[in-house]
Amino acid sequence: NVSVKRTFFYPKMFGGTPEYLFILDDVKSTDGKSHNYSMLLHGPSTSFSQNGDTYSWSTTNEDNQSVVLEGITAASETTTFATKNWYHFYPEHYDKKTHKRLAVDVANQTGVTYATILYPRLSTGTAPVLTKVTGSNGGYGVKVSVGTMTDKFVVNPVGGIVVVDGVTTDAKVAYVRYELGQVTKAGFKQGSKLQAGNLNYTTFTQDYVIGQMSGGQFVIVASSGGGVTPTPTLTLVATRTPSPTRTPTPTTPPIGGGPTATRTPTPTPRPTS
Repeated sequence: NVSVKRTFFYPKMFGGTPEYLFILDDVKSTDGKSHNYSMLLHGPSTSFSQNGDTYSWSTTNEDNQSVVLEGITAASETTTFATKNWYHFYPEHYDKKTHKRLAVDVANQTGVTYATILYPRLSTGTAPVLTKVTGSNGGYGVKVSVGTMTDKFVVNPVGGIVVVDGVTTDAKVAYVRYELGQVTKAGFKQGSKLQAGNLNYTTFTQDYVIGQMSGGQFVIVASSGGGVTPTPTLTLVATRTPSPTRTPTPTTPPIGGGPTATRTPTPTPRPTS
C-alpha cells in the first residue's frame, strides 16, 4: 500500500573527489492511510557504531585493507534508530551468519522522504563530517565536509520555497558544492530556482539541472526540462542524462572491495505495518 521513488546522486561522476553516494527515498501511502516505515541498512557485525543520525561500519576488505563505511540519514518526519543482529547465508557454505542491521523508523505517517549519504573510505583516510540541517517550510538536508570542501543536499518534501543552511530553492532536491567557501558546482531536480553564496540561478521549471561556476557564471553541463525555453543567458556546453555509473549493489556482509563502494549496503525503505 505504498509507493517508493528512489533517486541516486553520485557527485564524482561530475569530476573531482571524494567518492560517495547520496540517496533520496520518497515513500508515499497509496491508500490514504497512515503507516509505519522502516529504512533498513545492513552491514557487517564486526564493528558498528552510531551517534544520533550518523553511523558507521568497519571491516577488512578482500585486499586485507581496513575500511569504513560512514553514513547519515535524515528524514522529513521524526525518526528513531534501532539496531539488531540479522541473519544471512553464504551460498557456498549454506551456513547461517549474523550481521548488524540498522533500522530508521518513522511511525504513523502517510509518507516520508529519507535523505542518506553513504561514504566509504580507508580507515587511514580522512574522515568526513556528516551533518543534518533543517530550514524553513519543512525543508531539511544533509551535508558532508572533507577538508576545504563541503557538499550540501537540500530536500523540499512539501513544495514552494525553502531556505536551508544558506541554500534557497523551490526544487524537490538541490545539491551545492563549496570549495574554500565558494560555490563551484550545483544542481537540482524538479525546480526552477537555486540560490547559494555566489550562485543565483533562476530558470523555467526543469526536471533536472547540473552546472558549475566558470568565470562568475553558472554554466549548465546537463539538463532536462519542459515548458517554454526562455532566451538563454547561460552557455549550454553539453547535454547528457546523469546516470550513476557506479551505484552500490547490496550484498551479504562483510562489505568488501575496498573504499570504492562496490559492495556498499543499500538502504531499503519498506512499511512495517
